[in-house]
Amino acid sequence: MKIRRSLLAAVCIGMISILGTARAGAQDSGGVSIESIRKSGTLRVGTWLQYKPEMWKDLQTGEIKGFWVDLARKMADDLGVKVQFVDSDWDGLIPGLEAGKFDIVLAQMAITAKRALAVDFAKPWEAVGLAAVLPADSTCDTVACLNQPDKTISTEIGSVDQDVRKAVFPNAKEIANKGHNDGFLQVVSHRSDAFLTDNVSALAYVQEHPGMVKVAWTGVDKPFLQAFPGGPALPKGSLLFARWVDTWLQEQLNNGTYVRLYKQDIGWEPAINALLIQRGGYPE
Repeated sequence: MKIRRSLLAAVCIGMISILGTARAGAQDSGGVSIESIRKSGTLRVGTWLQYKPEMWKDLQTGEIKGFWVDLARKMADDLGVKVQFVDSDWDGLIPGLEAGKFDIVLAQMAITAKRALAVDFAKPWEAVGLAAVLPADSTCDTVACLNQPDKTISTEIGSVDQDVRKAVFPNAKEIANKGHNDGFLQVVSHRSDAFLTDNVSALAYVQEHPGMVKVAWTGVDKPFLQAFPGGPALPKGSLLFARWVDTWLQEQLNNGTYVRLYKQDIGWEPAINALLIQRGGYPE
């Protein structure tokens, strides 16, 4: 009996040790929590301030602007903390998140399975689709025309644009740009036959620069080349904070804050029904 009790005690101690290690591992996994953010007094937001009208920096005034920026400010205010925007190259956002440089990435990042291996995602914040920006005088506005060896497609390094270029335009050459505006300039100067980017920034650029470019596959009168949900990325181990972010964003949708900010910063109505479906809800 003593031997059995000793073995049972050893097993129990071992199980407690394993559970304790598992809990410690979860706490030390690099995730962030509401408690840690409130304790620090600051919500550190990783972003890419070249993506007008989503998130951008006014070079004349130095002011940081955009739809995702204003949502971040509202989130920090509701958490009772300050907000700090950490500007980063696009391809440095996930590494920066992994390195603990920020608590959350708010940059209209496409939610993909590959990225989810490295980060935790909250539910989508915006329903967008991939469009093609063309020179205003272009007559080459079909997939068949652009998918030729003599055609050049501009993309953004580290973005879903590059995946779609490989899948949809495998025969075309690629110019991979580090800056978002570089893609537009490639098209304006006729160094690229098309620039793949999201429909929101594409349509905003057309409005701001009339007669210089045009947009195909905008999701308005033609289907997207590819529709994708954009959402917040968080460090691995932050699922509890991600669930709060989901609840918080739904509240902004319900109380009208989301639509008000979208119309203020983007200039037109958001694709609410598509977003609600992507978030697992029902259209209005």
